[in-house]
Amino acid sequence: MYRISGRDGSVIWKHPLQQPSKMNRIIGSSMQVHIMNDTLICVVLEHTFYVLRRSDGKELWHYAVILTPAQQAETRASIGDVFFDKNQVYVDFSSGEIAAMDMQNGALKWKEVKFPDGASFYANDGTLYAETFTAAGPVLYAFDGATGKERWHFKPEMWGNSAFGPPSVINGVLYDGGNPLYALDARTGKKLWEQRLPDRS
Repeated sequence: MYRISGRDGSVIWKHPLQQPSKMNRIIGSSMQVHIMNDTLICVVLEHTFYVLRRSDGKELWHYAVILTPAQQAETRASIGDVFFDKNQVYVDFSSGEIAAMDMQNGALKWKEVKFPDGASFYANDGTLYAETFTAAGPVLYAFDGATGKERWHFKPEMWGNSAFGPPSVINGVLYDGGNPLYALDARTGKKLWEQRLPDRS
């Protein structure tokens, strides 16, 4: 991992990443780099993610998935995505598990299997939102970020099309895209309004 000066292209620092698990592809083939906040960055490889200090690249902690022999034979990454809110890191595993960890030291707060068939996630102000598709249609969930316990869920109506991306929260209002477009109270899940566009598609 390199940090490069935008002014002249010089290397500010570099940090070698050691992958504890067996790699199925060239290292970095599924690398993601996330800016966590003003002081931290996160680098995600297939089965490991690292939290580095932005100023000098010092590794503060990392988390590595312990792979079973069957998982080692797979070609997909075991870490789907990593995202952040306040002082927490959320990890979306390809197994369907979701974990919340302390951003500063990696301490595990909770880890549960919630969506074995996948979901899209968004975190805001201490709440983890997830939208998943079931046989009965889409369902939007809100979980307490500190405990992982469900706060509320909302079932959008299958009328036009559904959003494939996660919802967004602005000033306490959650907007769930698609047709209808829903605006919900982010704290309670109560529907504030919906907008149905005349063209269902």
